[in-house]
Amino acid sequence: MSTVSHWPLFPVETADAGTKTRWEGGILTIDLEEIADLAASESGVSSVSAAIVRPAEPVRLIHVTDVVLPAAEVEDPGLTFPGVLNRSNAPPAYQHRLGGLAVTGLVDFSASHDFSGLGEAPDVDSLLDMAGPGAEITPVAQLIHLVLTFELNGKSSLADADLGFRCGCLRAARYLAETTIAAKPTSRIATAKSDAPSGRVLADLPRIAALIHIGAEGLLLDTYLYGRSLNGSDPLYITAAELMGGAVTNGAYDYAGLRNTTFGYQSGGVVRELLAADGVRLNFRGVVLTRAYLQTTEEKRRSSRMAAELIKELGADGVVITTFQSGNSQTELMYSIQECERLGIATTAVIAESDGGLTDEVAEADCLISSGNEDEMIAAWKPKTVLGGETLEQGRSAFDSGPIPVCCYLGAASQLGDTRLQAVTW
Repeated sequence: MSTVSHWPLFPVETADAGTKTRWEGGILTIDLEEIADLAASESGVSSVSAAIVRPAEPVRLIHVTDVVLPAAEVEDPGLTFPGVLNRSNAPPAYQHRLGGLAVTGLVDFSASHDFSGLGEAPDVDSLLDMAGPGAEITPVAQLIHLVLTFELNGKSSLADADLGFRCGCLRAARYLAETTIAAKPTSRIATAKSDAPSGRVLADLPRIAALIHIGAEGLLLDTYLYGRSLNGSDPLYITAAELMGGAVTNGAYDYAGLRNTTFGYQSGGVVRELLAADGVRLNFRGVVLTRAYLQTTEEKRRSSRMAAELIKELGADGVVITTFQSGNSQTELMYSIQECERLGIATTAVIAESDGGLTDEVAEADCLISSGNEDEMIAAWKPKTVLGGETLEQGRSAFDSGPIPVCCYLGAASQLGDTRLQAVTW
């Protein structure tokens, strides 16, 4: 196992527009025109506008597609987000990261491209309210956001437009974090397994792993590892540093409330908490990625069996499992629970409810943590400002839409482990 690794975290307490992008003593100044031009430099993107939005402001963001935590590799910032912004397969090494601020990309793919060739299309209603009842259920509403609104080039392919959007968000996030390269850190976050005080103590602790379900079904519904789609991949082992360091990036834009954003992977959720307890309350064994939304029972069974076998190879006697989305993917979760339990691995899973229940369940799933009910309606709220457009699905006004379900609020029922909605039943 790797030795302990802690990455510096530089807090952003205030963010303001200015003529030069820089971080100093918790104050981030952003040249909005410069950062917009940087994000718009990608093929497939026509233009980008930039704005700073703060917690408690009466602002609603719509067409929220991804959120990114600003990070930069210290030795060579060009290697940040490997495989996407570069051709590197080098794992994340030592990063400076900004805390309290996110780069948030808004884009309406349907405004520039035809979805008729896609088997499934991403959801239109993907919201982030910075105030009102929606803000109370969404952890990322507590962050300052550099909001980038993208206009795509309709003459480019949908794949090029999506890549341009993703690269634009990642490039802006890297640039912001680069402002701290010469600064001294004030706090750090663990990103790798620590060394226990002694071998005997470590051996006495429960051995726990993490199993992360991801989606990879094709264009606009993909997850990427080192820039390559995981569509068609078998379960695989990755390090915590890879998960949290930008080697895993999001391109799956389905239900916002349950979406695994790039920020969500970087934050770590369950994995971050397991790392924090490593060598104290548990012996953290590692992370396995496995796909969800497979189409046949045979595929689901095979993938779940392979994932459980990898968890067993890590020497784990317990595993925390996160679910990807809901519906069909809950069957992968239940099969994963069954296969792990069959191998003697105790399971705990984080799962969102639908209409107060589950799509699938098995007897072995006796330790579940609910991240909320995706169908619960959140009271109506009227923002003063809307960014990203003016119209929601079915022509509803983004200013006066009436009640909206949890599943439309970005990250409100996140199953990666960072959520403000949860309930535990026994």
